[in-house]
Amino acid sequence: MDPQLKTFFGQQELFPEDAFEVPVKQVGGDHYLKAIQPWDIIRAWDLNYWEGNLVKYVLRHRYKNKLEDIEKAIHYLEYMRDNYEELYESN
Repeated sequence: MDPQLKTFFGQQELFPEDAFEVPVKQVGGDHYLKAIQPWDIIRAWDLNYWEGNLVKYVLRHRYKNKLEDIEKAIHYLEYMRDNYEELYESN
């Protein structure tokens, strides 16, 4: 892993040394064949379901469903905004 990514993602022990290598296996397309996968970001930042899906749709929109994925990301943002207190302030 690039040393700058280790700094960006924080704790090195979260990821094995080969965690950011381009995956050999992709189920259903090639839109995630990148060195950093959405699940790497989701895990490193400890994102919840809504935040994780937002990241996923924003990262893949240019490579998969274009505007449809942007619309999905907006939908998740609207849900987060409309349910913010329940999602974040009830803990």
